[in-house]
Amino acid sequence: MLIKQTFFIVMLVSILSYIFFMPHIHRAPPKHSANKDTPSPSTVTIMNATDPQVTLALPAHTPDSLQIIHALILTKHPERACTDPAVDAYTIHFPSPQLSSPDNPAWIRRLSPRKLVWGMLFDCEELMLEIKLNEVGHLIDHFIIVEGRYSLQNKPRAQCFPRISSSNQQIARWLQKIVYVYDEAPIPSFHYWEAEVYYRDQIGVQGLRRLSSIQHDDLMIVSDVDELLTDRFLYSLKWFDGYPTLIEVKLLWSYYSFYWVNPNLWTTKLIVSMKELDTLADNKTNAVRFNLLGGQHVWRPTEVVGWHCSWCMPTEQFLSKMQNFAHTELNTLEHHDLPYLERMRDHGLWFADQQANACIQTRLQYPNYVSTSMSNFSQIAML
Repeated sequence: MLIKQTFFIVMLVSILSYIFFMPHIHRAPPKHSANKDTPSPSTVTIMNATDPQVTLALPAHTPDSLQIIHALILTKHPERACTDPAVDAYTIHFPSPQLSSPDNPAWIRRLSPRKLVWGMLFDCEELMLEIKLNEVGHLIDHFIIVEGRYSLQNKPRAQCFPRISSSNQQIARWLQKIVYVYDEAPIPSFHYWEAEVYYRDQIGVQGLRRLSSIQHDDLMIVSDVDELLTDRFLYSLKWFDGYPTLIEVKLLWSYYSFYWVNPNLWTTKLIVSMKELDTLADNKTNAVRFNLLGGQHVWRPTEVVGWHCSWCMPTEQFLSKMQNFAHTELNTLEHHDLPYLERMRDHGLWFADQQANACIQTRLQYPNYVSTSMSNFSQIAML
């Protein structure tokens, strides 16, 4: 079986290389070479499975590149194709407001757009922050990023947003829209979730205070960095009325990368109006995630309106995440073994239980910014 699979991989890569990419095949320089050339941002570089020295350079902006990457992923993991038709049919989509269905409210076009404010906690998730800012930054009026002196396990941690924002130009270009809150206070009465509740509340308690001209009908989005909404859904929220403003959404849930899709959609409470946040929760934004401020009139779109890409970061960053996030039960010696984590990731096995908890759909559904910049996101978009 292994010989047959290896032969199939060699043949597939060889055929694709010959037909499509022979003019672009280049041999990577040895590690000690002084050649500092890097692939053009307009190309995607794929490692040949049989010869790591040979790479394939292909255009990053064409549907063919996604199809070929998808073929290579399925070649490596043929047994992991989604067999449940319902899971394979999950589609990230939101209809135009003019095409409302009975499941959606009656949309009314606004004369001027409402403001959208997106608040999140930050624990050095550089890749997902870059993707979020560049995918939807043109529609979001303000981002509020909260970072604390203490981790969600109530231990001292290193501050990282100033360093990351100064070194990553694709993050730095959005600084005029970012309100950055660095909280140094001790966590009050810590037992388990108290740090996460405290820091998430600071999105509203500290962050919103720094914004001017916020109106009651503007919207507050409260999420983690790795949760992303589509630009079409955000455009509809920004430019239309006619829907309840307590909103719970469904997201395509994946782990390690955008192609390992969880059979369960990620359902999360995410959006409220500024008036509701002020009057029902005194701007304590954790209540949005907890129970949508206890409100009864909630809109739950039937469509899948974005992504939840969990643990979508370089594998070595898993170590710091496990030291910092609230799930202390996962912070074990085995889970700090980098070769073990790399092996779990390579085979698409969830590191906590070593189970194949995800499958690969018959097409890739990536954010636009990732699709057009895949050479920058190879670890979460390709093999």
